[in-house]
Amino acid sequence: MKRKKSRRKKAKLTGMTVLLAVVSTCSYLFSALYMKAGNNQLAKEIQMYERMIADIQKDNTTIYYEVTELSDRSRIMDIAEDAGLSINPNQVITITIQHDND
Repeated sequence: MKRKKSRRKKAKLTGMTVLLAVVSTCSYLFSALYMKAGNNQLAKEIQMYERMIADIQKDNTTIYYEVTELSDRSRIMDIAEDAGLSINPNQVITITIQHDND
């Protein structure tokens, strides 16, 4: 009788081991596919944000050059003279901007 019981226990143990292996394999495959899909989605979002950053940097550069061109001293003087303004050299104050690169 003991041998029959041990065979049944051995058969149940083998069946449980096979079932556990199948469940583990299926879980691994499912999680691997899920992670790959998630990584692909994140990669697409990163590319989208990198494109947006590049566009904004390009716009910022364009705006910087426009501001530099529009704030040119000779241009401002021409506009002031056209408006009937004149410069009193005794009252001119020059301000320079220093950029710290720290």
